[in-house]
Amino acid sequence: MSTRSNCRGAGGVILLNKTLNIIITGVGGQGNILVSRLISTSAITSGLHVRGVETLGAAQRGGHVVSHLRIGENIYSPRIPPNRADVLVALEPVEGLRLAEFLAEDSVAIVNSKTIPPADVKVGNENYPDMESMQEAYRKLTKTTHLFNATELAVKAGSPVAANIVLLGALAATNTLPMQTDTIKEVLVELVPKGTQDMNIRAFDFGFERITSGCS
Repeated sequence: MSTRSNCRGAGGVILLNKTLNIIITGVGGQGNILVSRLISTSAITSGLHVRGVETLGAAQRGGHVVSHLRIGENIYSPRIPPNRADVLVALEPVEGLRLAEFLAEDSVAIVNSKTIPPADVKVGNENYPDMESMQEAYRKLTKTTHLFNATELAVKAGSPVAANIVLLGALAATNTLPMQTDTIKEVLVELVPKGTQDMNIRAFDFGFERITSGCS
């Protein structure tokens, strides 16, 4: 199991002992790959080694999207083995539960509670689980789960599509990422579309504050 020394306050730096494994998942159009790019670029900017891979299931039509991201030394495969993911970022709650096999016993999950039922649910072929049962499932699968409506905070920031950045801010506040928060925000300003920088920084800060305020 991956381990690391967690020895900072919010916004400081973690000293990695071994690989930090992060899985990011959602449906097409939610900005899953942007979050992966922001984390990986921030890690590289901080002098860390990164490997990753994306799997896309009809992503442009709202299909399943998964990013594997590994930060550390001596990484031989970009794919995270089962039971080795330290962090799960789920832009949609059911999509996160689909990846239960990858989660480590001490994993941290950052989950958007805003649901996007798949096509089979919409046509009545399948049932979508209720929020209480999903919360219980996450509690059993992870050491810590922060499940909240990131889309609602994104709307407050200026756009519902910034829910992915809200979740990134929340992740940064968990003392899990081995980069300075300021570095992540600097990369964010560089990589998001021009004209959206201020809105995305607000979204990031709302997510960060959601965790540090103890509301989640």
